[in-house]
Amino acid sequence: MMENYAVIGHPIGHSKSPLIHNSHFETLGRNAIYTSYDVPPEHLGAAVEAFQTLGVKGFNVTVPHKVEIIPFLDFVDEEALDIGAVNTVVNREGKWHGYNTDGKGYLNGLIEMTGDALKQMRVLVIGAGGASRAVATVLARHGVEQLAITNRTTARADELKANLARYIDVDVLDKSSARRMLPSFDLIINTTSLGMNGEDTLPMETEDMKTNVYLSDLIYNPLETRWLQIGKPKAKAIQNGLSMFIEQAALAYEIWTEKHADRAFMSRMIREEMEKNETNQ
Repeated sequence: MMENYAVIGHPIGHSKSPLIHNSHFETLGRNAIYTSYDVPPEHLGAAVEAFQTLGVKGFNVTVPHKVEIIPFLDFVDEEALDIGAVNTVVNREGKWHGYNTDGKGYLNGLIEMTGDALKQMRVLVIGAGGASRAVATVLARHGVEQLAITNRTTARADELKANLARYIDVDVLDKSSARRMLPSFDLIINTTSLGMNGEDTLPMETEDMKTNVYLSDLIYNPLETRWLQIGKPKAKAIQNGLSMFIEQAALAYEIWTEKHADRAFMSRMIREEMEKNETNQ
C-alpha cells in the first residue's frame, strides 16, 4: 500500500519539497509519494478534510497557511504554539498533530556551525516576520547570552518580545540602534527576503561588524547572497538557508515515519540541484 504525503501552499510551484522527499523515499526504498497542492486560503478546511478522507499520512504547510492551519488540527506541539505556526502535520489514528520543524531545523543547522558556543553568544535577528518568529523562539528556548531583534517597524518585534518573555528578555532595536550596537554581536541572522532576488540592498551594513562574527542568512537561492559575500572576509563562518531547509525536511520525515532520515543524501541531492540551477541561469 503506497503512503501518501503532501505539501500545501499558495502559490506552490517553487517548492523544492517534492523533489527532496520523493528522492529520499526512493533511495530508502519506501513505497511513498509526496505531492504538492496549490490550495487557496478559502479552501484550506476542505483540503484538510480531503486529506483525511484520502488517508494522507502527513503533509507540510507553507505560505500562507502556517498560522491559519492551526484551528483545523486536533493537537499542536508546544514549540509550534510558541512560534505560532505549523509547517508539518501527521495523521495519528485519524487525528491531525501539528509541529514546527522550521525552528528546530534552523537550530540544528546553526549548532553545526557554532557548536556549544551558541549559548554564550550575543545574537541579532534582522526581521520580525514568520521566519523570524521561528528563529527567535528556538534561540530563546535554547538559551543565548543576549537576543536582540531589529525590524523596520517595531510593533511586530514588540509582539515577539512579549511572546518570549518567559524565556528571555528580548531587546527590540530600531535600525540606527542596531547599527550602533553592531560591534557587540557575535552572531547576526537575516530572516528577511532581502537578497533573494540578487538585489544590492543589504539587510544590515557590514562595516561595523566585529571580526570573527558568525553570519547566517535564511535565503538559500542564491547560495550566497550579496550580504554573505560582503560579510565573508570578516566572518568566522557564514551559513545560508540550505541547512535549515534540509533539517526541516529530515525532521518532518522523522515525525511522519518514526524512522531516521538520511541527511547526507538529502544534503547532497539538494546542493547538486541548486548548483545545477545556478549553472543554468
